[in-house]
Amino acid sequence: VRSISNRVTKKECLDLPPKTFVERQCSLTDNQLKVYKDLKNKAVANLKTAKAEGQLTVRNVLTESLRLLQCAGGWLCDDAGQEHALTPNAKLSLLDDVLEEIGNKQVVIWCQFVAELKAIASLVSREGKTVVMHGEVSGNDRRLAVEQFQSGEAKYFVATPQTGGSGITLTSADTEVFYSRGYNWADFM
Repeated sequence: VRSISNRVTKKECLDLPPKTFVERQCSLTDNQLKVYKDLKNKAVANLKTAKAEGQLTVRNVLTESLRLLQCAGGWLCDDAGQEHALTPNAKLSLLDDVLEEIGNKQVVIWCQFVAELKAIASLVSREGKTVVMHGEVSGNDRRLAVEQFQSGEAKYFVATPQTGGSGITLTSADTEVFYSRGYNWADFM
């Protein structure tokens, strides 16, 4: 392979400043905290029961963990697949403050769940054109979203890392916000 390939690293060909990471924390609202604690207690009970019955699987653990992650983001999806907003949403309020600090710049915002994506898009759309990318967006609409963002027509690009995290160019922004994190560390590098 070496005879037909040439590897050039980003460091060798681009003069980029180092990445800067700023972490913000917020506390859950009283309503979110109550739901979170209830979910956590139910999850522990469910996992103990599954273990006692010899039915503890990775899927059980991930399902319970994802529910807690959704709750921390301000949303809860019930067993019937219905999404419920947990209001007020402390994390969404913090995002609003962060975006105000960033000012009039283009920003990429990453989140794990479509419910979060829709809430964020609704929040930021008042400040300028926003494009979104998630699994339900068609290939042509995805291409158009990237073009609108790259041309400066859209101020915000809101996406899930699974759909917008690789294979596209978003160089018009120098700032990105990770609203929620999944379990794949590669989504954040």
